Amino acid sequence: MRFDSTLNLNRKGLMASSLGGLILLFTIFSLPTLLAASLEPDQAEKGIRYYLKHDAMAEHLEQLKVAGLNSPNRKIAERWENDLKYIEQMEFISLEIRHFLFAPPTSSTRIFMVKAVLRDTENHERVCYFSLSARNRFFDFFWVNEHSKWKCFFSI
Repeated sequence: MRFDSTLNLNRKGLMASSLGGLILLFTIFSLPTLLAASLEPDQAEKGIRYYLKHDAMAEHLEQLKVAGLNSPNRKIAERWENDLKYIEQMEFISLEIRHFLFAPPTSSTRIFMVKAVLRDTENHERVCYFSLSARNRFFDFFWVNEHSKWKCFFSI
């Protein structure tokens, strides 16, 4: 194998080598993230349930604020409790967990895309797409967000 150390200073050669270098750097920094262990389905389910409960409570608090109340009455509190039980009783029919391609290379956080098929207590099924982070180090935090289907096209 022989290495050539001459510089090719024409525009096409410089652009091709720069683009190749950027792709190589992106691959080097992203490879550990893409080859890292996957998220367990139990962890994903737990995180998604927590997110759905948090989202429901934020919506309820907003409705309470719009109604001009400081605290819920008994009827509203029972409805909130039923909504949280509804989320807790949702069945996860399937979870498809993938790595997101464009995770920040300087971050220690891996991003996973989850396609979840949920069945509620009335046997209605819906497909939801979530992005979840994973804790790699002590100072990392865990987060969940719901997304549209298009973001799953950028995951493997």
